[in-house]
Amino acid sequence: MKTKLKVLLLAILAIILVACPQSSGNGTSGSTTGDGTGTGGSTGGSGNGGGIVPKPTLVSISVTQNYLDDYLLGNTIEPGDITVTARYSDGSEKEVTTYSTDADFSSLATGKQVTVTYAEDGVTCIDTFTVNVVARWSANDLVETLVELPAGTDGSVGTTGKYVLFGNWPQTIKSEAVKVQDRNTKQVGMFSYCVGDDGCYYVKILENAFNTRPEYAYSDGTLPQKAESNSYKFFKVEQLKWRILEETTEKKTLFSETAVMGNVPFYDIYHERLIDGKSISPNNYKHSKIRAWLNGLTYNKNIDFDHSADSDEYLNKGFFQTAFNSQAQNRIMQVEVDNSLASVGHESNGYLCENTNDKVFLLSLVEGKNTSWFADESSRIRHPTDFALATYVRKWNTENTGVEYSLRSPDRGFKNSGYYVDCDGKIWGQYVYGESNARLGIVPALCITP
Repeated sequence: MKTKLKVLLLAILAIILVACPQSSGNGTSGSTTGDGTGTGGSTGGSGNGGGIVPKPTLVSISVTQNYLDDYLLGNTIEPGDITVTARYSDGSEKEVTTYSTDADFSSLATGKQVTVTYAEDGVTCIDTFTVNVVARWSANDLVETLVELPAGTDGSVGTTGKYVLFGNWPQTIKSEAVKVQDRNTKQVGMFSYCVGDDGCYYVKILENAFNTRPEYAYSDGTLPQKAESNSYKFFKVEQLKWRILEETTEKKTLFSETAVMGNVPFYDIYHERLIDGKSISPNNYKHSKIRAWLNGLTYNKNIDFDHSADSDEYLNKGFFQTAFNSQAQNRIMQVEVDNSLASVGHESNGYLCENTNDKVFLLSLVEGKNTSWFADESSRIRHPTDFALATYVRKWNTENTGVEYSLRSPDRGFKNSGYYVDCDGKIWGQYVYGESNARLGIVPALCITP
């Protein structure tokens, strides 16, 4: 019985030995010390019996610039600016992120070479790309002094008028040829200014056109889009052109040659609100949203039908603070703005407000009809900039490119109505709240020292 069992065990062992692959390496034999103890021999060396494939090794890397060719002074390379691709000995490749660069943008440079380094399993590869390091934004880069245009310059009253350039504001839609760094911005009043590769500055906004008909086309022939299209566009910051309405030994009165923007009504809804215990009508200029926007003030904002509260959304970041730097602001005079009965020319008007002390203002009804300033209706016509077209101003027809714009005076017959100039230069009354007034352009006026 024992003999049969031995034979069976030997047969099984033989089958196992045949089935298992043998190592091709040579093991070392065990050794024995003098006291009879020993150490076992090592296993056989590695061989090809298991079919192991060698790991591919790093061969090279390549760098792709995704976003910027120009970096502002002091900036750094951020994730997403470049893509680094590693290539291997078996022909495969993958994107890697654990690279390093020697980027140093602490001084201005043109054609600066940046080296990218990537290492893996003891193999190090490099690649390079080239950038320009350009000057950081400075408000002094813009022309802030008043520039008197030469005699014969054309404008709203032809070549007989006197015109100046003063202040800066987004106006013309960006050319397709210009690349803008919208990641690098500088806050200037209500806007974030971006740097263009043409050396100019741009503002990026969500388009909010009143209409997309052909007569609303931008200067480059493209059509603006409504807000629901979620379309963003860049507009070039340029000097504002003004007409000198009047000159005295004490001041010069300037009136913008263009409607600079839209979508800022007198008030948001049609009924009164209480301020300091007084009932204030929607056409009250002193407490209006548009006056706050012009001068960078707080205003009483509608919360719901029965409630309002002070809002600081324009505080220190209105048109005045945005269009003019401190040097230019110092030349703009704070004047007492007449909101009395004399400013409307009526026998009576129950919606007049107190006089205000402002740097920037809208014209009154009487000023809009002043024949020494506006000899005829055509001289009151104001054209929209591309930027104004993107901010909800309304035009009437293709024959006349003027837009409607607000005056500051209240209508004598209605608490929620005021005066405006239409596309043909005529003066009418209409609602001053909500959408009805938001579609009117803003044409500012101001006084400067001689």
